[in-house]
Amino acid sequence: MEILESVRIYVSKTIDKATANGYNIGNGLKAIGITNQRETTVVWIKSTGIPLYNAIVWMDIRTSSICRLLFPPFQKYITKGYVSEDESGKRLAQVVSDPSLTKSGVYWSWNNNSASFENQLSEEASDVTKARKVWEISEKLVGLA
Repeated sequence: MEILESVRIYVSKTIDKATANGYNIGNGLKAIGITNQRETTVVWIKSTGIPLYNAIVWMDIRTSSICRLLFPPFQKYITKGYVSEDESGKRLAQVVSDPSLTKSGVYWSWNNNSASFENQLSEEASDVTKARKVWEISEKLVGLA
């Protein structure tokens, strides 16, 4: 509910600022833009739903050390040294910044707060269906559905 409350607060502040800047919001809000952080990683306890650690987004700078660790084997085995180090680095950056490759965030969370991972992880922790249900409930709570 903390996330939902922060959304309410910031939407309200945004409307207030738009009104102060001369935008006519008096007839009601017509549309809202929502960004999708589909590859944000949150790991939680299956039985309670309590998150084990704060969410980490797919391009979080805290995972850069993992990416640097991956660079030498990437250059050796993937590009096989046939491209310059600069080009190899660009290719590695493209691979690790791909939103479908979020496991570096889980790895970072695990290594930087292992005490929070004392519970065994479950498949449910990354269940897209459950995440969708949470979204649908949230939509209803804020009157979007």
